[in-house]
Amino acid sequence: MKTIIAQLIDDFHERKLPTLVARNNKFVQIPGKANVVIGMRRAGKTFFCYQKMQELVADGIPIVQMLYLNFEDARLLGFTNQDFQTLFDVVVCKP
Repeated sequence: MKTIIAQLIDDFHERKLPTLVARNNKFVQIPGKANVVIGMRRAGKTFFCYQKMQELVADGIPIVQMLYLNFEDARLLGFTNQDFQTLFDVVVCKP
């Protein structure tokens, strides 16, 4: 699973973010806290995240400091609760 997670992260960092239609949604941020987007299926959560990532890149934050994983990816079908530690290890130890 470690190799799969590392590959998915590398794939995300190498891919260009999609072209989007900007939305005027507000995203309240709390300093020092993780951002989480929740909602029903097909409501635009992924593209909302892509828009936020584009804003961060425009503000000078490198894409390699961001993480996006689609847990519906077939390569993650065997992902279990224990694999969150593996995910953490891969992200923290990544050069």
